[in-house]
Amino acid sequence: MSLAALAPFRSRNYRVLFTSTATSAVGDWLDAVALLVLVSVVWREGASGLAAVVIAMGLPRLAAPFVGVFVDRAPPRAVMVGADLVRAAATAGMVLAGGILWLLPLVVIRSACSVAFGPARQVALKRAVPAAQLVQANAVIQVVQQGTKVAGPAAGGVLLTFLQPTTIIAVNAVTFVLSAVVLVGLRVPATPRAATRSSYLAELREGVGFVFRSPALRLAIEALGATLFLVFLVDAMMALALIDLGLPPSRLGYIVAAVGVGGVAGSVVIAQWGTALRPFVLVGAGQLLGGTMVALLGTGVLARPADPGPVWLLAPALLGFAGAAVMVGFPSVVQGATPDHLMGRAWTVVDAVPTVMQLFAPALGAALAHLLGVGWLFVTVGVVLALLSAATFVRQRSVPVGPVPIRPVPIRSAAGDVAPAAEETSGVTARAPAEL
Repeated sequence: MSLAALAPFRSRNYRVLFTSTATSAVGDWLDAVALLVLVSVVWREGASGLAAVVIAMGLPRLAAPFVGVFVDRAPPRAVMVGADLVRAAATAGMVLAGGILWLLPLVVIRSACSVAFGPARQVALKRAVPAAQLVQANAVIQVVQQGTKVAGPAAGGVLLTFLQPTTIIAVNAVTFVLSAVVLVGLRVPATPRAATRSSYLAELREGVGFVFRSPALRLAIEALGATLFLVFLVDAMMALALIDLGLPPSRLGYIVAAVGVGGVAGSVVIAQWGTALRPFVLVGAGQLLGGTMVALLGTGVLARPADPGPVWLLAPALLGFAGAAVMVGFPSVVQGATPDHLMGRAWTVVDAVPTVMQLFAPALGAALAHLLGVGWLFVTVGVVLALLSAATFVRQRSVPVGPVPIRPVPIRSAAGDVAPAAEETSGVTARAPAEL
């Protein structure tokens, strides 16, 4: 990457956040493989055990909006360091767990801490770099996350040939401790807060109300939720698509790797040149490219070429490239449209909707594949995703740029009296279109 893509590294706080992310991300992907092997191979819990682990990982994300209030009440460094230390303790407990009934509560605790860590990191990242560098900052973080997604599972598979799963899980516990140590060096200014604090429910209503009054955040929810829903309709069907293409199941590993490589490449390109585009344009471009590639794969399944050739690695790579555009544009929108003191609540509310979508999409995808056939499912999803991009491109033009009014929140005084707080704006200075 040239100096333009590396501009966020001029900030010491961004270097701290980057190092923390890189440290824990490696351990997370090593752990992901080891945890599945521990449950399925060592403990022989079968499909029900694996499903229970996946559910335990996902359930805390449904409660994310209720966690956002507590994230906004505390300094981001304290939230992240605390979350890392609790995640380290929970992960270390997994090493000692004698069975799945002991493991599942620890998985829930660790996932709940991740729910708190995410929005706190968004607050810190927003304050770490100038507004004009938010797209670059998010893109470089995506380079790390996509890169470890490719290398982590492969490295975990290699390590499992001579290490026990519990040993690899213990390594992840260490990475959480190292991340916490790194984050102690974070120096971000505190968010200005009211002298007295309102009730929990009032603050929750304030956050939820702000999200649904913000045109930018409403569009972000709709665009990301619909995109992930469509992607997850076909994601689990990729193995069936390979069979219909006449390719051996072993090729699935290459396709997964191709998606990851494409994600890294896309993040690098966006870090270098993405600041010239509005984040919503990045999202729309990702939807268009992703939809085209999904439809192309579906067309291949229907045509059943005698020799699919390398195009079936190129298409997944471009699909990963498209995913990077969406996953960089999305946080940039949320960061740009949300004041610091609402970031925890806004992020968790916005992220909860796509999470719900993801829970239902795989089952519906399986039903549609049975009804339509795998090829037509891919073609249909690809076309709908491309049409969704057109809607994103058109609608983002009417999204207003500037502060969104925040409704007054009742403030509880020391004497217990309740008085309305003065109405204020989001504190977001009006930005040029390229910055929102």
